[in-house]
Order: sequence, then C-alpha cells, then structure tokens
Amino acid sequence: MGQLNVTKIVTTGDVEVGADLKVNSDLGSVMQGFPCRGWCNISGDSSPAAVIRASGNVSSITDNGTGDYTVTFTNALPDNSYAFTMCRGRGGTQDGGVIQYSTKSTTQLRCRSWKENFTGIDDSEVCFMVFR
Repeated sequence: MGQLNVTKIVTTGDVEVGADLKVNSDLGSVMQGFPCRGWCNISGDSSPAAVIRASGNVSSITDNGTGDYTVTFTNALPDNSYAFTMCRGRGGTQDGGVIQYSTKSTTQLRCRSWKENFTGIDDSEVCFMVFR
C-alpha cells in the first residue's frame, strides 16, 4: 500500500479511516489515537433540571435527583466495555467527592456525584467523557 504525505487536509464532510488511526502530535512518536466517543459539560445546579452547556454525541441529560444524572448518547457505542470519566466543580469549593455509576450501556450512562459523606450534590459544573 502506498503512502500519502500532506501538510493539511481540509474537508466539508466526514472523514473515515478504515484502520487504526495513528497520530503524531510532535511528541516524539506515532501512536494509535483513541478518540472521545462522547462528552458533555452540564450545569448540574440549574433549576428545575440539569442543562447541557456543550456536548458531542450526547442527545440529552436526565436529572434523576440530587447529583444523579443519566447521559443519553446520540449514536450508540459498539459495546459497554468503554471507559469513562466524570469530573465535578463547585466554583473552587472543596468537599471531597465520590463518583459512582449504576447504569452503563451502549446508549446511556448514569452517574452520581456525592460529597465525601455520601450525600448527593448538584455541582455547578459536571463533565462526562467516554472513550472506546
């Protein structure tokens, strides 16, 4: 198979790679890239419910109660063997913090944000990121 060397690719549509995506970010090596499959930044303390500020491959957020959120993906993931992270912020306020998940499927992820004493908390900023 040949090799195409270009400086920049500009497209107005989707780009599909038929094999592993290799990335060189000038860090000294070319490695397989693992793109984020979905992400969102929500306002967890909005009233009456959580509000999505920005997102990718997330169609909705459900506020199930204090600090309890369900993220619904726009496009389903290939399986539920993905990794995810959730981070939370309260404008600099420190209170320990525990993150727990209860539902993890190809279409949804349900997580809870707790204080260190295991009481739910609606944080001003909650972010979810999913990788597979």
